[in-house]
Amino acid sequence: MEPKLTYTQKQMIAREHEREQHELEAQRIHEEEVKAFERKKQQQEQRLSQASRTSTGSTRPVADPNAFITDNDETTETWQRQMSPAERAKQLEMEMKEKERLRKMSGGMTEKMLKVGDKVVRMT
Repeated sequence: MEPKLTYTQKQMIAREHEREQHELEAQRIHEEEVKAFERKKQQQEQRLSQASRTSTGSTRPVADPNAFITDNDETTETWQRQMSPAERAKQLEMEMKEKERLRKMSGGMTEKMLKVGDKVVRMT
């Protein structure tokens, strides 16, 4: 007959099992990362060896013609491209009004005063 386990003993066994499973999963992930790194390194070495074979003596190395080609529509989506000229004008007007409002709020003096002789004239 098997000895009966207490609740605490069962909990300890369960935690130990979870810890072992976690360690196995971490080890598996690490091994996958190492394999991926080795594949990438091997591919780079193959590219380098192919490049060195193709650029011998009389032939000059050729740059990749697609090296700097990017899809500008996806990478530089701006609000200017998405709006019509009228919408852009309204957007700029709102931005300018907002900047003016903030400038007035933080400006300290909201009124300008002009002194003419001994008389002070307030300009609004």
